[in-house]
Amino acid sequence: MKKIIVVGLIILLNGCATIVKDNIYPVAINSYPPADFIVTDHNKVEVGSGHTPQTIVLRSHAEYLKGEDYTVRFIKEGYKDAFVPVNSEVSNWYWGNI
Repeated sequence: MKKIIVVGLIILLNGCATIVKDNIYPVAINSYPPADFIVTDHNKVEVGSGHTPQTIVLRSHAEYLKGEDYTVRFIKEGYKDAFVPVNSEVSNWYWGNI
């Protein structure tokens, strides 16, 4: 009887880790001096832009169990463009699905 309860609990709890953690996060972007910025994903697709300081929302993953990587390009007249990587990694919460 105890084995049936344990198996039942495992089935009921399966997949709960996916809903425990968010997959979008606010990211504060700032620079000195203030500048325009463009955020692109690993496919070089623009996913956000604006003027610093600003907070934007980015997805934490590209595919299941694969973190998304972004590049922030800072643009300011009279300055050389600056590129800053923003990397994410798979949360340990995902392993709760297994």
